[in-house]
Amino acid sequence: MLIPEITFSRTGRIMKKILYVLDNAEEYTAGFGLLLMAILYFIEVVLRYAFGRSNAWVEEFLRYMMVFITFFGASVAIKSGAHMSVNVIEYIPSKRLKQVIDLFVALMGILFSVLIVYFSWHLVLRIQGFGQQTPAMQIPMYIPYAIIPLGFLSMLLRFSYRLVLSIKTMFQKGDT
Repeated sequence: MLIPEITFSRTGRIMKKILYVLDNAEEYTAGFGLLLMAILYFIEVVLRYAFGRSNAWVEEFLRYMMVFITFFGASVAIKSGAHMSVNVIEYIPSKRLKQVIDLFVALMGILFSVLIVYFSWHLVLRIQGFGQQTPAMQIPMYIPYAIIPLGFLSMLLRFSYRLVLSIKTMFQKGDT
């Protein structure tokens, strides 16, 4: 289910532009990431089975890339309405009740995203203080961990947009 388009004020247009940039960044990054993962997995399989050689950094990179794509893919799923939901809600005859449920889902998504961003950001700062590095790539360990708050920040923007749309839809004239 795609989110309906509704006209916005100046603030809404700014949010819409931010989401447009986020849309393109998420989709192109995820697409490029999946392509890169497929190529690297193929090369790694050939190296391992044909030459008996393997690169530890490739396996580590692919693991972090999979996490990155998962978090940003969840944000894309929220955008398109493809995230987990209860299908029974679609069969509720009352349009107003559906709108209230959509509003509640958006609020819960915002609350959950804010909590995860807050606590995961503190975790990232703590890990940064340890000075630990990844085993194979030797990059600071807080960089892969930063995927969590960034991914949930992206989801927070999506849920906020859904909340605005839910509120606008609820107060449009002619709804029953």
